[in-house]
Amino acid sequence: MSKSFGRRIKSVRNKLGLTQQELALSLGYSDKSMIAHIENGDNEMAVEKIALLASEYHIDANYLIGVKGYNKSIEDALAYIDTFKEEIPLTDGKDVPPSEYAQRLFVLYKRGDIDLETAKIALKRRYMK
Repeated sequence: MSKSFGRRIKSVRNKLGLTQQELALSLGYSDKSMIAHIENGDNEMAVEKIALLASEYHIDANYLIGVKGYNKSIEDALAYIDTFKEEIPLTDGKDVPPSEYAQRLFVLYKRGDIDLETAKIALKRRYMK
């Protein structure tokens, strides 16, 4: 892999709101040092770990490995979800409480506009910092 791969891993981790330790543990590493080495471009990530990262956090593996044209991110998913604000009423224009946001995500999921993993990530990202 390369430094650009490491930068993408770090970017994804930051967008998910995870520490190096949290990401490391979720991928089966014993501590954050491996993630730090990967992000710095000093170590490679095993294909199995890339697949686990992509699956666990609903990230396109093509983006992670740098296939041209794949740059979908969590930010893209959140922006897409926000396009439905007018269609699904919110409380008096203020920030939406978690229960209403979850309800809005559920409506989008049931209609087939988003998948369940994207909904989970959006909810976690918005309220569990």
